[in-house]
Amino acid sequence: MNPIEKIKLLLYIIIIDYLQDFQDRTTILQEEIERRGHICLYLPKFHCELNPIESVWCHSKKYTRGYCNGSIVRLRKIVPESLSLVTKNTIGCFFAICFDYEAAYRNGHTCASVDTAVKNYKSHRRVTGKID
Repeated sequence: MNPIEKIKLLLYIIIIDYLQDFQDRTTILQEEIERRGHICLYLPKFHCELNPIESVWCHSKKYTRGYCNGSIVRLRKIVPESLSLVTKNTIGCFFAICFDYEAAYRNGHTCASVDTAVKNYKSHRRVTGKID
């Protein structure tokens, strides 16, 4: 697929995503979650910093790249191993980072300034204040 075709496909996907018919539909997964008495909340699209599972995958992929020799046999062994090495404590840290990003967005930071706000906190576990 050439670059122009890729751009056209991406534009079609974006257009379909904004059509009312597609916005009002609930997924089978959402229906099943709600049928069991839970609430299904979606994270914002294209904001992986707000999704802790992205950090888990990143952590796992880093380990996999370091210990895989390129063979599929080795890859099948390493991937489960890499996922098992992500501890509950590490996942808790990933959630804390996501909460820091959420606080920064709530305080008025934009995509351009949010990384700086989260990394330049005033004190331990506190993001910079609101933007004027």
